[in-house]
This record gives sequence, C-alpha cells and structure tokens, in this order.
Amino acid sequence: MLPKSATLTREVRTERRAKGRPDIMTTLELTLNLPEQLAQEAQAAGLLTAEELERMVREALRNRRTQQLEQAREVLAANPIPPMTPEEIQAEIDAYRAQMRRATGS
Repeated sequence: MLPKSATLTREVRTERRAKGRPDIMTTLELTLNLPEQLAQEAQAAGLLTAEELERMVREALRNRRTQQLEQAREVLAANPIPPMTPEEIQAEIDAYRAQMRRATGS
C-alpha cells in the first residue's frame, strides 16, 4: 500500500544528450499528498516513477508555453502593429549597423 505522501529523490548527474550538450540533473525531493485511491491508481499505472513525473512536468511546461503563445497571439490580433514603411525598415537596419560598428570599434 502506497502512503498518501510519496517522496522522490534523484541523484545529481550529468548525462549527454543526443546533440552532445550535457544535461545536468538536479536532486529534487517531491512530496505528494494525494487521496488514497488516487495514490494507489497512480502507483499501479506507473505514474509515480521519476521518469514518468519528468515526462509529465515537461508536458505541462510545453502546454503552458503553448497557452502563453496563444494568449500573445490573441493580444496581437486584437491590437495589430501597423506595418513599417520601407523607410522605417531602412532606418532600423542603419541603426543596427551603426550599433554593431560602435560595438566592434570600427
């Protein structure tokens, strides 16, 4: 029988991702307070493993970013930015180039 509170501890380790960048893992102790029936079902379904919790957190973060992007899109659609004229675009390009020259000392 799984207690209402489950504690997970993960080791700190460095792993290599497919692209060769190190993925630094952080130790995180997590305590969940769940109703008994839900805790038992989650345990039986394998949802309380470190791997599954990581997957769920990644999915939740991805969903949150998607929602934020959708909200930004709605705000932009409600308040459209007027298009820039060719002269305004050229002025921005010229300002950027001048800033780059100043930064490099040219």
